[in-house]
Amino acid sequence: PIINDNKIFMYTTNNADFAGIDLLGLIDAEVRCNRIVGPGSNILKSFGIRSNQSSSRLMQCNHVSLTETGVAFKGTNTIGTTFRGNTMTDHFYGLDLNSNAFIDRQRFHGNTWNGTFGSSFGARNLNSATAFDVALNRFDVHTPVGSSFHPTSYLDPLCIGCQWFVQNGTNY
Repeated sequence: PIINDNKIFMYTTNNADFAGIDLLGLIDAEVRCNRIVGPGSNILKSFGIRSNQSSSRLMQCNHVSLTETGVAFKGTNTIGTTFRGNTMTDHFYGLDLNSNAFIDRQRFHGNTWNGTFGSSFGARNLNSATAFDVALNRFDVHTPVGSSFHPTSYLDPLCIGCQWFVQNGTNY
């Protein structure tokens, strides 16, 4: 399926489990050019886009803001995803990978993290017990940590020397 060009505004004061776009068990989904605005980053279990046990081949040019989690990948079968040109603004976590999520290496795809993140981390990778796991979700970026293209990120503290976002090449 292709999910594109939607404008989704979510309103609630409840801490319910909900997402602007929720993919569950889909194969070869494309999610592109959507704008999703949530009720606030303090509303628990709110997601801009959630991909759960789905193989999303393309997630591009989406703008998500004001949810607890901007974009979440959960479960297996997400390997092979191109995550490109997405903007995550004012969340608790902008991007969140759970303990068995694999999306594949992302090379200079121009995703941006803007605003504030309540957790102090623009991105969190819970599938980071080993360097091998981290490498399967690696992001290559041109800019130093703290820039909009290179968020502060959380990895398992026991994964010594692991890098999820790796600065390569010229600083643009």
